[in-house]
Amino acid sequence: MSGLPSHFPAPPRTGHPEQGSVIHGIIRRVDLRTVGMIIILDALTYFLVYWIAFPAFMAVIDALDPIVSTGIVHTVAAVRLSIIGLLAARSYRRRRGMHVRTDAVPSVAVGAALTLVLGLIIGVASRALADVPEPSALVYLAAIGEGLVFPMFGLLFAVPGSADRLRSTPAEP
Repeated sequence: MSGLPSHFPAPPRTGHPEQGSVIHGIIRRVDLRTVGMIIILDALTYFLVYWIAFPAFMAVIDALDPIVSTGIVHTVAAVRLSIIGLLAARSYRRRRGMHVRTDAVPSVAVGAALTLVLGLIIGVASRALADVPEPSALVYLAAIGEGLVFPMFGLLFAVPGSADRLRSTPAEP
């Protein structure tokens, strides 16, 4: 007896082999193609923005007040990561359907976390190899916050809907 009156059903018990655990249910909802798309888009846009576009404007950015230039860098990162989250959510919806925006959260969260971990490992390793001093912990904390929050923010712009169906073409006579 669970201590509840008999007209209240007992809450479902998670963790039973026949029901599966909550964690297992979340892992099952992760779409690996969406995760891969986030990782590839992040690497591609990072390269395009920070290695190609920003160096062209470095003279202008360096001439600005440091707080303004920092704001520009964080705004560009926010827009870039939000667009990646939006594209990932649309891709998820196209393949699996998305009844509510939270359906894509596990896939986008895993992709953002993996991208963040890979980026931090590459960043720390390249700074160590180039003998460049490490930035403060606040810089890493801001990068973690941006890397996890802004792809999720991109989900807000995705429209829920059903999965796209393949249209069959009539057979040629």
